[in-house]
Amino acid sequence: GRHSVTLTHQRTDSQQRSINHLQVVSFRFHQAIQNRYLTMFAKLFLFVAIALALALSAEAFAPVSTMSPTFTTSLFASRVNAKKEKRKRNRENMRKFSTPGRRGTSRRKILKKAQSNIARQEENEFIAKCFITGPAPNTDSD
Repeated sequence: GRHSVTLTHQRTDSQQRSINHLQVVSFRFHQAIQNRYLTMFAKLFLFVAIALALALSAEAFAPVSTMSPTFTTSLFASRVNAKKEKRKRNRENMRKFSTPGRRGTSRRKILKKAQSNIARQEENEFIAKCFITGPAPNTDSD
């Protein structure tokens, strides 16, 4: 039969050095990438921590409410007055900037008016056809 031949490949010294160099370069490259991701992660973590600390400490810088319950009724009254004034302003502006005409005309009225115009036009055309001049009936033109 067939004989299997196994070849043993022995590397030269320069080949082994270049392989070792590639392994070292690859290892250093992966280390650099890991370091970059670690520093990015550290910066992100620091940013999130600072943002969280600021959000939690914002309550400390918030103004303290010194209102007593006696002021709430006057506040509600001023709110009601403000709403009344706003309604009045809105009404005035609505009148000022509204488009003129079409007051009191509903969609139904507009549609009926359009239909009556169409009917009137058809009737006028029919009447015009009735009075078209042509040869008189029962006349012999021999």
